[in-house]
Amino acid sequence: MSEQRCFVFRIASDVDFVQDELQQGRLRQGWSPPGTSLLNADGSERNKEEWTQAYESAWDESPSRMRHGILRRMLDMNKGDLIFIPKAPEYGYFTIAEVEESRGYRFENPYGHIIPVKNLRVVANWYNQDSQTICELFQSAYFRGPVTQVQDYKKESVLSAAKRLLKKENTLDYQDPNQIREQRYVEGRRNAANSLMEYVNKNWGHDQFEAAVGEAFKRKGYEWLRGKDTRNGGDADHVFFLPMPGFGDDILDRTPLLIVQVKHKKEIDYDDVDGVNQLVNWKPREGEKVRFKVLFSSAESFTEACKRIAEANDVILICGTEAGLFML
Repeated sequence: MSEQRCFVFRIASDVDFVQDELQQGRLRQGWSPPGTSLLNADGSERNKEEWTQAYESAWDESPSRMRHGILRRMLDMNKGDLIFIPKAPEYGYFTIAEVEESRGYRFENPYGHIIPVKNLRVVANWYNQDSQTICELFQSAYFRGPVTQVQDYKKESVLSAAKRLLKKENTLDYQDPNQIREQRYVEGRRNAANSLMEYVNKNWGHDQFEAAVGEAFKRKGYEWLRGKDTRNGGDADHVFFLPMPGFGDDILDRTPLLIVQVKHKKEIDYDDVDGVNQLVNWKPREGEKVRFKVLFSSAESFTEACKRIAEANDVILICGTEAGLFML
């Protein structure tokens, strides 16, 4: 079986006949006059020169330089490929169709070029994040032509989005665009965070990660006091002062601190309990009080034992995707 591909296929959305034909499983592309099939009578592919001559004879004018190449993409459509049809059946919606036959192209009048399709699904442009992944193809200059194949670097995400949509019900429902944009932004940040942590674990050592974590806290407004502070059997890689806007230090009983222990680990750190204990055992200097304790790890997750001990001792755990989000 050939590799599944996907195409954007534009039709005359304001022509009822074309829309009706689509519902009958005939996807038509009316770009050529009678006698200008892409195939010869025996089913073999007609070369560009012969097709151009037929076009000129029928319409007494030369086709545009790109026309044959654009239409010829219909011959590349195989059984199971997906086609996205914007403004079908109307503005604000698109249709996903599955190619029914391999090399199923045929030419009939009117609107001569036809691709047989099945399993049509109409989707609202603003149905969800996946519908927007596909709609953004329609807004790109690359996909303004009548027939365009989705590039390889986009194909995986587009196909995945389409397959999820085909499993959904009520894809005609219109959602709040602002909510979908926010969801996509959140998802994009999480993807970026995961990529960052993958890069960190592949390319950074502990010192670089520890320094980057310190900078991330500074960017968020914490004031760095000192680092690598080991005392009384405890350890804090970073000690931060917690600013209290609008209050002077004199009204605070003791200087409030946030302490951070950093671990550069991959996947699961089975010794992560040690990090919690280092924070719990750390003792502040005179005139200081620890308000927050944070174990910050590049590991994908913490062990259950670590989670239990951290909860019992009010230690905040940050790792994996959440660590990447904090550092962005």
